[in-house]
Amino acid sequence: MPEDYSLEVKAFEQRYARWWATVRPLKPQPGPQTEFYESKADITIGGGGFGGGKTYGIIIDPLRHVSNPGFNAVFFRREMPQITNPGGLWDEAKNVYLPLKAESRMSPYDMTFPSGARITFSHMQRADDRLNWDGAQIPGIYFDQLEHFEESQFWYMQGRNRSVSGVVPYMKATCNPLPDSWLSKLLQWWWDKETGYAIPERSGILRWFVQIAGENKWGDSKEELLNAYPGSQPLSLTFIRFPVQANAILLEKNPQYLSKLMNLPRVERERGLLGNWKIRLEAGEMFKRGIFESHIRKAAPNNLTQFVRYWDKAFTVGGGAYTVGVLRALEPLGERDGIPMFNGWTLDVVRGQWGQDYRDKMILGTAKSDREKYGKVQTVLEREPGSQGRDSCEILIRKLIGYDVSDDPVKEDKTTRAGPLSSQHLAGNEYYLEADWNEEFISEHDSFPFGTYKDQVDASSGGFNWQMTQPIPRDWTTYEV
Repeated sequence: MPEDYSLEVKAFEQRYARWWATVRPLKPQPGPQTEFYESKADITIGGGGFGGGKTYGIIIDPLRHVSNPGFNAVFFRREMPQITNPGGLWDEAKNVYLPLKAESRMSPYDMTFPSGARITFSHMQRADDRLNWDGAQIPGIYFDQLEHFEESQFWYMQGRNRSVSGVVPYMKATCNPLPDSWLSKLLQWWWDKETGYAIPERSGILRWFVQIAGENKWGDSKEELLNAYPGSQPLSLTFIRFPVQANAILLEKNPQYLSKLMNLPRVERERGLLGNWKIRLEAGEMFKRGIFESHIRKAAPNNLTQFVRYWDKAFTVGGGAYTVGVLRALEPLGERDGIPMFNGWTLDVVRGQWGQDYRDKMILGTAKSDREKYGKVQTVLEREPGSQGRDSCEILIRKLIGYDVSDDPVKEDKTTRAGPLSSQHLAGNEYYLEADWNEEFISEHDSFPFGTYKDQVDASSGGFNWQMTQPIPRDWTTYEV
């Protein structure tokens, strides 16, 4: 540590001795949290399941350095709402930092401690958002739910991980298992290729790597890599498994939580409870042909409400992805124990491989025919990340002037987005109007997520998720269950 900062830290700790005494007792739980907190690796990644105490572990980690006036850290989530959601990073940070006399701001979201040390909370929704950090010097970089980020974002920020504060630069991250991802490949030494489960005796073990022509070359020690690649600068990395069983505080306060994890569907249980990096959905698990076929009806009920036509856009002519518009509505069934009950209905599917101009004409013409047939129908356009997706939606919204139209930013992977609709489908709460689009619609859903096309699944799940965010219709409770 430079002499000037060393003296300032000592002076600060003496001046704020009483305050500093309240900071130091904030320690992690024994086990993975402590290993994460004490890790000396250049890159420390912790997680591999739900409820292991990752959020608290990552929030208290920078408190080791907040007596240093030159220290700053940045927490990243892929999207800003993931930071500010109830119970998210920002709420947890306020619970921990504000009693320590940190001053908070919300534009930007950051916390400044009495020493002058600052912790910032930010996002990287688009891949090129990483470029906003050009020239930054950040001693402590934290990624929460690293599996949601692109590999280019992570390694780019590694180049911003530097310091003149005297704190040795480091990166720490939390994660959950995601098979076939860049992260699962990065951490493969720490989990078993055959079973997908973390190898207990390797948790917390440091390995070293150098990047040669974009490829990581691994070794068991820094010296091994320096001998193999003279002049290189090896970095250390470790993975620490956070099983829920190690979070004694959570299980004491919420003893039912473990049972809830055990009752999850097979894939979610393997990932969330057992930390399986290999488990994946198989075709026919999320949507079943037999359920579709038994829920096709020749006519729809006359009390449908909340109509939405959700578009998954493409602009390919004669090949590639399809543009798909799925028309959905809800059949109100009243309330049970204060919870609104409904059946979902898929009424129509428009699908084609069109160029952009013809596609836009089809969307406009469909909006017109939907209004003539059903009255109020909301048109929703899926918005892909990046400026191209934003510009495409803005142009279409202008063309649809006079119609109820919105865009819906893509936030999660296709399988995650389809999960809520899958649950209702498997429970028998989804129905389908008999029409010539049925077979292709059923086949694509039945083969999801491994079929060639996923556009109809994207549009139908997008429509369902959109409906769930809308206000409940005024007459919802007029129907008795």
